Amino acid sequence: MKIKGIDDKKCTVCMECVKECPPGLFSEERKQSKGKRIVFSDTYGNCIGCGHCISICPHNAICFEPAGESLTFPHIEDISRIIPYQNMLSFLQGKRSIRRFKPTPLPVEEIQAVLAAMQYAPSATNARRWEYVVVTNPETRKFLESEIITIIKKVKVLINLKWLIAWMLPETFRKSLTNPGMKLRLQEVIADHEQGIDNILFHAPCIIILHSPRYAHMSGNDAGIALTYGMLAAQSRGIGTCWDGYAQEAFYLKKKLKKRLGIPAKHSVFGVIIMGYPDVTYHRVPVREQLKVQFIDT
Repeated sequence: MKIKGIDDKKCTVCMECVKECPPGLFSEERKQSKGKRIVFSDTYGNCIGCGHCISICPHNAICFEPAGESLTFPHIEDISRIIPYQNMLSFLQGKRSIRRFKPTPLPVEEIQAVLAAMQYAPSATNARRWEYVVVTNPETRKFLESEIITIIKKVKVLINLKWLIAWMLPETFRKSLTNPGMKLRLQEVIADHEQGIDNILFHAPCIIILHSPRYAHMSGNDAGIALTYGMLAAQSRGIGTCWDGYAQEAFYLKKKLKKRLGIPAKHSVFGVIIMGYPDVTYHRVPVREQLKVQFIDT
């Protein structure tokens, strides 16, 4: 989206766009013959396309491309009225990572509804560099599962050599390899796979992979926000989700996977979520530790 200017016929010079614009691209212009008006100037291309000027203008006077109607809906002036806090809190408390799915395929319109929610996720400087791959083809899913199992088997070999090669590895990876529980867990995953039990993608009928180029230090943060938007939107439609760490790590360790799915070589996979209709019912919220919070108010 590109801001083009202001429709002087609609503008009432309320100054809201001047106050709101993060890079300060709107200003008041005074001319004796024409009085005062608001002008938009972006000589150096500093507009990030956040659209806050469009959102805040009470008279829809901001001109932009591509042309179209900006979205509005009841209570947009006070969105706290849409979902009361206690309802939202209960919705968030009830969020579970789903690893048991019904074999029922997800309709395309349900997947599109989840993607539509991610479209409105915020990102640093409105970069919005995300791209997505949606996998619903069973053969592609089986390919991913098989490739991830191959990687897990190789990691298991590394565990057996951990004392020989530990000094070569990053600290976080080294800690994982020297954790006795890691080897046991990988053995279980491999054994389950050989018996047709999928503890990697959990037979999920849909997989969403988010990839983007790296930018500044915020690309991972932005991905986390976008996928969280999607997971919460899915929950509101009765769809279960889970962030899949095995799959995400596999794309990092094996470049072949990116090529197979058409992901550019210079892009990084910042998150993978699996989705489907839950085949499980939860009856209560588990206990969570209190947050460790420091207030600095003096």
